[in-house]
Amino acid sequence: MILRLLDSYENELNDDMKEKKKSLEDVEVKISETEKMIQLISEENQGFFTDFTPRPVAEKNADKLEELNQTLDSLTEEKKSIDDEITFMEKRIREVRESRYELTSSPSSSQKSSPEDSQNVSRETSCSVLLDKDKLHLVLSYLPQDPMRAKIELENLMK
Repeated sequence: MILRLLDSYENELNDDMKEKKKSLEDVEVKISETEKMIQLISEENQGFFTDFTPRPVAEKNADKLEELNQTLDSLTEEKKSIDDEITFMEKRIREVRESRYELTSSPSSSQKSSPEDSQNVSRETSCSVLLDKDKLHLVLSYLPQDPMRAKIELENLMK
C-alpha cells in the first residue's frame, strides 16, 4: 500500500516536472526573443551619423527599450524560480525512490522475529537473492535518468 502511494506520488511529481520543464522552455524562448528585440532596437539607435554630429541625438524607442529591459528582468526571475522548483521536484523524486528502495530492500518484520533454523536460513537466502534481483531492476531503472546513482547502487550491491 505504501509502495503504491509512493509510486503515485512519484508519477505526480514527474508530471509536474514535465509541465515545469515545458514552461521553462517557453520562458527561455521569450528571453531569447526579448534579447533579440533589445539588440535590434539598440542597433537602430546607433546610426552612423551619431559619431560625426556635434549635437546630442535623441534615442528612438527609448520607452520601448526600457520596457523590454524590464520584461527581460522579470523573465529571468521567472526562469530562476522555475529552475528552483524543478530542482526541488528532482530532490523529492530522488527521496521517493530512495524510500521505495528502502521499503523493498528492508527485511520484513516476520523475518526479524522468526527463529534461526535451517528452513528460515534457506528462506532468507532465497529472499536475499530475490531482493538482489529487485535491486538490479531498480538500478536498471535509474540508469537512463541518473547514471551516477545507478553506479553507486551497483557498488553497494557488490559489497
